[in-house]
Amino acid sequence: DDAMVFSGSKTEEDQMFLSLADSYFLIIYDADEQSSEQLVLMCNKQYGDIKDIDKKKWLVEDFVLSGNDAFAAFSGKNKALYIWADPTTQKGTLEDYIKPLIREHPAIQQAETFIDETCNWDPTRVSESAKRMKAIITAIGQKEKPGSSMNVIIKQTKIIKPDELKNDELVKKFISFIASFIGIEAAQ
Repeated sequence: DDAMVFSGSKTEEDQMFLSLADSYFLIIYDADEQSSEQLVLMCNKQYGDIKDIDKKKWLVEDFVLSGNDAFAAFSGKNKALYIWADPTTQKGTLEDYIKPLIREHPAIQQAETFIDETCNWDPTRVSESAKRMKAIITAIGQKEKPGSSMNVIIKQTKIIKPDELKNDELVKKFISFIASFIGIEAAQ
């Protein structure tokens, strides 16, 4: 039941015990072409088969979709599932959250034109739309971080402004989800 976490040395005074029952587990998926309901069923099966070291089921309660958020599901008090998707189509990826945050970037139009002229994307496929958006974001950031990945560009450039994050409804919804999951009030 208790997992031992060491804080540098192995003396008894320095040992800190952490109960897995008191830990929080957050699982995040891209919806891709699946509905939230399909992903919840998949996760219940996939994580329901996991046993801990004592051969106890890790997922004691199935994930259940939240009544407040079509992309959030909970299993008991310490396990949650969040699904990235476009709220209008109920399908998609994290890039569907990022796209509105960069729509005002001065280089967005040039990057879209360049990517669309040099690559063939099937816009009817969620995975292709996500790849296209990754390519656009990466192209925008190349002047500041040449050769860098999308993750590096988002983290180390000003492609997304703090006010855009703070004021975006999807970001607010995700922050509210995290706050409710860990049991704190979300700052507005």
